[in-house]
Amino acid sequence: MIKFFTKEIGICTEPFQPKQRQITLGQITSKQDEKFADFVKKKYNTDLPRTSEGLVKVYNTGMVLYSKEGRLKAQKEFDNFEKFVRDIKNHGLIPFYGSDQGYLHAMMFAKKFNIQEMDNNWNSYIHGTKDKYQPKRRIVDHRTPETKFVHCQFPGADNMNEEQLLKIVNLPREQWEYDI
Repeated sequence: MIKFFTKEIGICTEPFQPKQRQITLGQITSKQDEKFADFVKKKYNTDLPRTSEGLVKVYNTGMVLYSKEGRLKAQKEFDNFEKFVRDIKNHGLIPFYGSDQGYLHAMMFAKKFNIQEMDNNWNSYIHGTKDKYQPKRRIVDHRTPETKFVHCQFPGADNMNEEQLLKIVNLPREQWEYDI
């Protein structure tokens, strides 16, 4: 059952990401998250939300709800996207932070939106990752029996056919017949 939505923006967190970004071998690291938080603080005089461990929270723009009021407020108050991307580059951040995810993350807090963190079963994700403790790619599967939407976030997902994707999002890993 979906609870009644009363905020301006509803969005899911990526609870696995803040800790993972401390040990990742990729470019999107907690050090870059801190640099992004510094950018938002300097440009908008706004602190980004943090986890209980003090890490920058990560929000996923793949599953977002806007109330009518929130959509209208966003259209009126959000900064120009192209300028935001230039500002990100000028601050020395990697292009990832100039994407829709970084943009919405900055705007919803800089412009003081009333945010509702949605149940993460709306953003259950299957994530491929490498880190300094597990240099061989491993798969982290956050699906539960209550999963409503599966976000596939691993190399090769964009090149899979419908049958492969349906197996991955609906079946246990041992039944995928595909090694990611």
